[in-house]
Amino acid sequence: ATDVVVGSPQAGRNRSESEGLIGFFVNTLVLRTDLSGDPTFSELLERTREVALGAYAHQDLPFEKLVEELNPERDLSHLPLAQVMLVLQSTPADRLALRGVDVTPYPLTEDMAPYDVTVELRPDGEGLAGSFLYNTDLFDAETIEGLVAHFARFVSAVAREPGARIDDVALLDATEVERLAHGWVDVRPELTGSPLLHERLERTARAVPDSVAVDAPGRRVTYAELDHMAKALAAKLRDAGLGREDRVGVYFDKGVELIAALCGVLRSGAAFVPLDPDGPVERLRLILDDLRPAVVLAGRAESARLGDTTGAPVWTVDADELLASPGDHAAPAIDAHGLAYVIYTSGSTGVPKGVMIEQSGVVGMVQSMTERYEVTSDARFLQFMSIGFDASFSEIFPTLLVGGTLVLRGRGDLLPGPGLVDLLERDRITHLLTTPSALGVMRPAGLPHLRTLIVCGEACSADLVARWASGRRFVNAYGPTEVTVCTHTCHVVEDGKPPIGYGLANTESYVLDPALNETPVGVKGEMYVGSPGVARGYLGRPGLTAAAFVPNPFGPPGTRMYKTGDVVRRRRDGQIDFLGRVDDQAKVRGFRIEPGEIESALALHPEVGDVAVVTDRDPAGATRLVCYFTSPSGAAAQGLRDFLAERLPSYMIPAAFLRLDEMPRSPAGKLDRKALPDPRLIETDDRAAYVPPATATEKETARVWGEVLGVGRVGVRDKFFEIGGNSLKVVELFERLDELYPGALSVAELFEHPTVTAMAAAIDTRADTAAPALTGFEL
Repeated sequence: ATDVVVGSPQAGRNRSESEGLIGFFVNTLVLRTDLSGDPTFSELLERTREVALGAYAHQDLPFEKLVEELNPERDLSHLPLAQVMLVLQSTPADRLALRGVDVTPYPLTEDMAPYDVTVELRPDGEGLAGSFLYNTDLFDAETIEGLVAHFARFVSAVAREPGARIDDVALLDATEVERLAHGWVDVRPELTGSPLLHERLERTARAVPDSVAVDAPGRRVTYAELDHMAKALAAKLRDAGLGREDRVGVYFDKGVELIAALCGVLRSGAAFVPLDPDGPVERLRLILDDLRPAVVLAGRAESARLGDTTGAPVWTVDADELLASPGDHAAPAIDAHGLAYVIYTSGSTGVPKGVMIEQSGVVGMVQSMTERYEVTSDARFLQFMSIGFDASFSEIFPTLLVGGTLVLRGRGDLLPGPGLVDLLERDRITHLLTTPSALGVMRPAGLPHLRTLIVCGEACSADLVARWASGRRFVNAYGPTEVTVCTHTCHVVEDGKPPIGYGLANTESYVLDPALNETPVGVKGEMYVGSPGVARGYLGRPGLTAAAFVPNPFGPPGTRMYKTGDVVRRRRDGQIDFLGRVDDQAKVRGFRIEPGEIESALALHPEVGDVAVVTDRDPAGATRLVCYFTSPSGAAAQGLRDFLAERLPSYMIPAAFLRLDEMPRSPAGKLDRKALPDPRLIETDDRAAYVPPATATEKETARVWGEVLGVGRVGVRDKFFEIGGNSLKVVELFERLDELYPGALSVAELFEHPTVTAMAAAIDTRADTAAPALTGFEL
């Protein structure tokens, strides 16, 4: 890490140049302070001495000439090269004495700050006095007052102990630490114990037995029916000897059986493990090998899909059979520390890792989410998220807890775009939880029934807030899988990029430096979370668990906090801003991805040498994955794409594959990710042999493809999903083509015609479609 400061020593000039001149000649020196390696203050002084001596050796070089030679990118918001000025007035100032006149020094005020912050120090008796001049467009007085106090505390500490390491010096006093660690915690002890989730669901069924609990395609079930199915399934599981800590796989497409299975497993005392029905078989096999479930529950169609991948008994679950079975009314023996579910997330070693969540965490999350999302008995909450994404639990359980209706629809109906907007209106959806990227391709056309909109999984932009927040409750939600779905929410009440907000009930949020000291307000650090919802750890991974779940120095003995890896800062009102990551982990369309898992999968390919997977931004600003690889035999990108599709879910397939002759390396021989070429400047290696578009419709279609996908040249044989397309891009493509050729194609037909040739031909078959004039497209 490096900090940049600016010193202002008086600099001598060549006598021949300055002879005959009168004035105050000052030159500015740019100094870079090296804080790498966690130095002691004494070591820092030595480093600074060497830097200063080197700078003074070239002090005759005017600062203006340095800026001219380096020619940094100019930005009117700040000065080039450095934004902090340090002035040490080391020359003692004699008191002015005039015969017969009393002289009192009068400080001059400055109306404009030349730098973001200017620190001026001068000898004053036994120590140093000083002042901070700051840009009021960037800082307010309270922030600078805190900065001055922390600077004084730091200087006092290192003066007493010069051998102290910089990272170990605490900038905050005990009062500030207590306020930051606990001042904004919503303490709700009643949410941490019984009744557990299955008991609360049973209470709801008794209160509103005839209300519709689940509205699925072709079938609706009441709370009385759902309760009966859950009890019947729980009885079957217990009769088979399953109970506390047993793990039960749940493998269903969205339907009544899925919800009954989740509720039934919870009631039995076992833990459910959602298995994504859309995922590849090879990844499912890896998960099941790691999980070793006692049994896997599946629908009739899904049972056939499983084949011999499980290594465990597969029970087919049918709603009618459960309703015909006797219900079990015996209270199961479950406590708050029992395992509620295990959910798998991307693992950097190449194998997905299972996160273990306890009952107490689910209870607190569900109750808090019910309040934050304002879910009431008249709610119609659309289950939009995949069951393999833990955010789906904050759709399902808060709705069922209050007697609302959970609305399930098929995958085709949930594709973001005009069709989903129509569904929201037609089915009178009141609550929708989705990702910012999915919401970004939709238009808020009316939707009077939609009263609560929640976004999660990715950073939410100011543009999205401006488009969607008016007239409804708009919630920005944040939370790692390791802390029971969600830890923070922000009810967005103003324009601009929203923070991730305040912690849920009983959630403690810490913004810490590398030495686990709280950082001051406004100073970035890593987010740590402590709450009853913190996971037990990773299934069968004690090493990973110990590294990520660490003792909590701010809580009672024995409590832990989760090290999120997210870089954040705290606002003065206690809300938290998300800034980025400390590692390479990425979020793509709401899914957390470890690039190492993709790299490990590709390393198994016999024709692949070195591999590097990084994140990039597409033309619309969305995060995408880019794969760089070497291949002595010249492996084709499409072969790599097919290879990954057998092992990884679609959201983990890179949008672009770039073959290099060799990977850039650091002097130590390690992969230098920062030296990888810009993917926008080189041709991707996943293109068919280029055949130029011929007809007017082909040319327009190819042009739109290029703009949507951010690729420079599109041939008629290129396939949309092989050159960076995905389901969200399909919606954007549909809207662009529909403007040119109104009504020519539906969203579903875009999937059916994956090449430019096929798509253009389908457009041309519509007799009422006329090709528009070309808009400057060139081959």
